[in-house]
Amino acid sequence: MKGREWSEIVEFYQSVDSSDTLIMAQFVEEIAISSYAQGLYGATSMFTLCISQHQEFEYDRNVLRIDFVKGYFVFTYKESPFASKDWQKECAENDGFKTFEHVVSCLNWFLTK
Repeated sequence: MKGREWSEIVEFYQSVDSSDTLIMAQFVEEIAISSYAQGLYGATSMFTLCISQHQEFEYDRNVLRIDFVKGYFVFTYKESPFASKDWQKECAENDGFKTFEHVVSCLNWFLTK
């Protein structure tokens, strides 16, 4: 996969006529205006948001996958196709960005002061 501009990803989610994808569009807008947008790359696979530290990345290797399903954000980290370290975290709609920040921190993708 190749990372796309965050604005393109927002437009993609806005273009789909579904309340779930509009929530994803709002979530991606939060990422796009945050400092994370400068160091993370995003792409979509169907309606899943895929995020990596690298401009080009694989769907199932060192990637954070985010879905919005039945009122919950589902964060799934895929280390590699064969690793047992994959994990998943869910949160309510209104905790999406806060949970995203927590997950990114746990992954050590950004240094904090």
